[in-house]
Amino acid sequence: MVTGTAGVAAASSGGGCTGPETKQVCVTVAEGILFAARTTSEGQGIDCKARLVAHDDTTGWSWEQALTRCDRLNGNFTLPNPTPGHQYRGELQIFFNGRNANEGYEFIQTPALLY
Repeated sequence: MVTGTAGVAAASSGGGCTGPETKQVCVTVAEGILFAARTTSEGQGIDCKARLVAHDDTTGWSWEQALTRCDRLNGNFTLPNPTPGHQYRGELQIFFNGRNANEGYEFIQTPALLY
């Protein structure tokens, strides 16, 4: 679950979390734009890799966390100076057999957050 502290923020709409507790990704306003993702190894093999990806859909900018084992992902990224009027989205990328997307993958995206 993503939590934040109160602060001055631009009006925003949308965002939130998507996915079951075992593989969840969130985007919210919290001293910038906070992107967060977590997975557990439940039902996934030891070769499973995952990462958090942050997107600015307005400009096409993306940030990617390094791939890590699915049972160890607890990723957070804060964009400290978001741009008003831009749309942001978080994504959890899961590759069930390491980096090989041809052998099974799942991408879970947050609802868009308009800042």
